[in-house]
Amino acid sequence: MIKAVIFDCFGVLIGDGLELLCQELEKTDPEGRAFITDNVRLANRGIIHPDESNRRIVERLGISLEDYRAQIIKGEVRNEDAISLVRSLRPRYKTALLSNIGKGSLVKRFSDEELAGLFDVIVPSAEVGMMKPDPEIYTYTADKLGVQPQECVFIDDREGFVEAARQVGMQGIWFQNATQTKQDLDVILTS
Repeated sequence: MIKAVIFDCFGVLIGDGLELLCQELEKTDPEGRAFITDNVRLANRGIIHPDESNRRIVERLGISLEDYRAQIIKGEVRNEDAISLVRSLRPRYKTALLSNIGKGSLVKRFSDEELAGLFDVIVPSAEVGMMKPDPEIYTYTADKLGVQPQECVFIDDREGFVEAARQVGMQGIWFQNATQTKQDLDVILTS
């Protein structure tokens, strides 16, 4: 029986501005994409501070920090349909946010009140020293929710992260859009 639904942030609740930037960069500078990805991973694991990651990236790209942030923010459009889905689940299920994200980065995108209203548990990768697709971060999130992995549904826009959740016993939904996700979730919750 499902007791909890766990959501990714970027690409699900808000657009993934960094991924959009990397897709563009890959066309002209594949090594640049790898450099950015590696530095963001270091920040998301809490190994380096996000400010250091940003400094390295803007230096590599040869742009200002303001231009870099503007490009990211441009792609981080809130998905109100997905956020409404979280709200609709809250009365009947525990909810969690599990995101590969640097320290302090969530509060730039959601207020503390909004996060508290949406989620029972928030697991930012940099604050726990693990990140998706590490199996431990999925079981850690289930433990924080007070449920077993088999009692969870995990929703992410990256198929590999969904598969990693399935490997620890969770149900998984590969997010394409809010309508498809709600339909897939209804099938799981009513079976």
